[in-house]
Amino acid sequence: MINKKFIKVFILALLMILAVFIFSNNLLAFDGASDLSFVDTEIHDIYYLIARANNLDIFIMDSVEGRVTVQINDIYEKNILEDFIHANGDSFILLDQVYYIGNGVEINLLKDIINEVEVKEVELETAILKYNDSWSERWGALLDRYYPDLKWGYNEQMGELILKGEKSEIDNAYNFMSLIIMNREGNEESYKSEMVFIPDNIDLDITDIIKNIEQLEYNWLEIDSILYLSGEEMILNKTVNFINDYIENNKVLDRIRYLNYIDSKEVEAKISLVIPESNINSFGDNKLVLSGTETEINRIEGIIDQIDLKPQQVLVEFNVLEINDDIRTGDHLSDDLKISLGYNLSDGFDFDLNWTKFLNYAEEQGEMKSLASPSLLTLVNKRSRLHIGDRVPVPKYDADNNISGYEYIDTGIILDIVARVNSNQEITLEIEPEISNFISYYNNIPTINTRELSTNIRLNHGETYYIAGLKQFRQQEIIKENNLLSNLPLLGWLFSNKYYEESTGQLILAITPYLILN
Repeated sequence: MINKKFIKVFILALLMILAVFIFSNNLLAFDGASDLSFVDTEIHDIYYLIARANNLDIFIMDSVEGRVTVQINDIYEKNILEDFIHANGDSFILLDQVYYIGNGVEINLLKDIINEVEVKEVELETAILKYNDSWSERWGALLDRYYPDLKWGYNEQMGELILKGEKSEIDNAYNFMSLIIMNREGNEESYKSEMVFIPDNIDLDITDIIKNIEQLEYNWLEIDSILYLSGEEMILNKTVNFINDYIENNKVLDRIRYLNYIDSKEVEAKISLVIPESNINSFGDNKLVLSGTETEINRIEGIIDQIDLKPQQVLVEFNVLEINDDIRTGDHLSDDLKISLGYNLSDGFDFDLNWTKFLNYAEEQGEMKSLASPSLLTLVNKRSRLHIGDRVPVPKYDADNNISGYEYIDTGIILDIVARVNSNQEITLEIEPEISNFISYYNNIPTINTRELSTNIRLNHGETYYIAGLKQFRQQEIIKENNLLSNLPLLGWLFSNKYYEESTGQLILAITPYLILN
């Protein structure tokens, strides 16, 4: 039987061995400043810098990724690491002075496993077995082999064997040792015979048991895995019961487990990380085959029950707005909205303004219009993609420089999004918006103007977040002509005028997530 405390220590040791990314003094150069600004910086680097500044050890799981822009005031603040973890939508657990950082699912699973091990630790009991014969070192060797989790000792002067451990282990060991001691003390019983089948996959050395029971005779047929026993009835029955119980508790089973929601390969990977000795095989139809003893399989299924849950869904509503650049420099904007508005070429506009109030004003002035209002229903922790626009063909050439086919590039408005739900029901969105416009072809190769960014935000249910600063360029062909003269054959072009009019606008993305209850 696997010691529960050993499992807990093993899990912590495994995590420490795997923590090759734990922060070290050589990873980042830190100049000692307390107030720091990060622009489009890897989240890993920020975590490492905070940890170093506060002399902390951290382990970052693979699910933590992305880049952010953030301002940190006083990096030496006592709880700055935990505050930044929560602000970024991640979770953590502190084990042996090491912060393990990951998404909510991974950390909760780790907490549940640690708690499960702690809960299953039961109080130890003590039993004393009297014996009249002299103590045999062979008895101690048998206890160590078949009951490694038990602690034992003997008082030769008092003729007592002291056993300490879990109740079930003590009961089995007590009966086993009683059988041997009873045999040594020469109790007389009627004789009988029994036959026991020992499966090949059971690690049980029968001779270690039988040779210590002088009143039993045995014949071991190894080729058939059959043990023939004969001897005093009570001793024989106890021996057979012990062997059968051992076989039942240690035989290897195969059990098929069907999953409802989570992917079988994902389960296999997660459980192999927590229980490396587990024997799990995944199949394409979301099925697992679990192999092991009854206790081992029950433990694995207990973990599966905690992670194979119906996934939450998030409905994300988008509103793509276009605002004419002229409104931002209008003479009456500051007067109408009672605000102070500034602009410079390097930083753009600088104003402290309620977005709803500003957008309502732009709509009233006829300077804003909605280009699209799509909605996206996505599973938590799964990447989703929204595309509003065109697909531009790009020719592919063969070895003879002939066009052999086409590839297509998405243009327009593209949104990649991953939604996560925190334990307090806040929604963290990882968003990568892209605005791209087709310009022209040059040698059959398209020129595409692209603006993109990446951000992580945390919102409450129904709260709206705005992303601005994405400019939209347009070029419109305008033809002015005389309806009569411009239609004259050959000479009509003399009476028409064609020119291009360019315009720019500011695109604003309004993003509102809603948590869908299961």
